[in-house]
Amino acid sequence: EAEGPPENGPVSPREWELYKRDILNRTESRNGRDHQRFATDAQTGQLYRLTTGCVPIMNDGRILLVSSSKKEEWILPKGGWESDETLEVSALRETYEEGGILGMIGPRLSPIDFETRKAKKRRLELESI
Repeated sequence: EAEGPPENGPVSPREWELYKRDILNRTESRNGRDHQRFATDAQTGQLYRLTTGCVPIMNDGRILLVSSSKKEEWILPKGGWESDETLEVSALRETYEEGGILGMIGPRLSPIDFETRKAKKRRLELESI
């Protein structure tokens, strides 16, 4: 299995080909949260799951969106960041699993915090106790 690229270092086209080949050779999507990365919010102490994704820009400039399995929406490909992957390899894998495409990773975007409706509902219930 290919090792991921250095956290912030440049990656050669040959290295990217190795990462992409590793992803293509997998016979099934990863499921479950056994190897997921989690972090703890320093202010609240709450545990949250780390995810990665990307904004796939096609050769003609269009942005690829994928259908959501849980609701009737179009979303950017994203998913759980696993402990044996770098952030970039995780984004590549998620884009392939959800969108069926592989490409080169561009510059990193700023991190964002996102709270699901389910997590928000649970948080509000706990705060009202």
